Amino acid sequence: MKEIVVTVFTIFFFTIEPVYSIIFENNYSARAAGVAGSFSSLADTVDAVFWNPAGLSYVNTQEFTFMYGKPYTGFTDIDIGYNYFGYARHMGLMKTTVCFAWASLTNSDIYTQEIYAVSAGYKFNTTTPLALGLTMKYLGYRINTEYLSSSEIANSKYANALDLGLTYQPVPLCTTALVVRNFNEPDLGIASADVLPMEIRCGINFAINNSTLFETIKPVFEVIYSQNHIDFALGTEIFVFKNSIAFRIGYNPAETTLGAGFYKKIGSVMLKIDYAYSIPSQIESSGGSHRISSGIKL
Repeated sequence: MKEIVVTVFTIFFFTIEPVYSIIFENNYSARAAGVAGSFSSLADTVDAVFWNPAGLSYVNTQEFTFMYGKPYTGFTDIDIGYNYFGYARHMGLMKTTVCFAWASLTNSDIYTQEIYAVSAGYKFNTTTPLALGLTMKYLGYRINTEYLSSSEIANSKYANALDLGLTYQPVPLCTTALVVRNFNEPDLGIASADVLPMEIRCGINFAINNSTLFETIKPVFEVIYSQNHIDFALGTEIFVFKNSIAFRIGYNPAETTLGAGFYKKIGSVMLKIDYAYSIPSQIESSGGSHRISSGIKL
């Protein structure tokens, strides 16, 4: 049975889907998944490291986060999982927030992808609504060669990649974002060249405050350009009960998503728990994908 699973996995991810599509799908951050990846303009926590490094500038203390994801739960013979850990700390003297993060995707002992990231976000000052960010990544994948028919194929490939981010508030309660992922387009091919393509994301959200029905509602829209193709994602994030509970909904052509969050301050520590469930549009009987993250803000 395991050989069958390996064959299906290899065909799906290496023939139908290029390697880069797994690494840089919207896998990391349950909050981002809840709005279907329309997150570049919303990113304002440690999760910004993989979405818009400029958003790290909104972290004014320090934050930890850990996420676990289980995609396609209906496919019981394939054990795929996501893991993500991030730590961000504001450096007061430099007016900069730095972040260290690690993320992985694994399929039991067959295949592993990893991303190691160092990131920084800088906000010019409190009156200038402009922030810039940079993420440097070391990423790649490993294959267990015991399951390959040819021993001549290399079992791993890693490369460096660079992300650039910008946020700007043209008017109060409106945030725009521009993110360029994989600016240097690294080659992740083993047998032949397989370039990780540059991706450009433009996002915008509006914050609407209403103390009667909810604390804040943020409709968000994002346009994604990569490989001469334009895509989109949209979603809404709603905060209620003094911003202690959040509800999210999102859509993009690949999936429909729902999410929720719970935030509780205990002394000087803010506890954060987020969950997202997504249903892929083009894969039947997948069972959907689950992501849950927990974190603290000190």
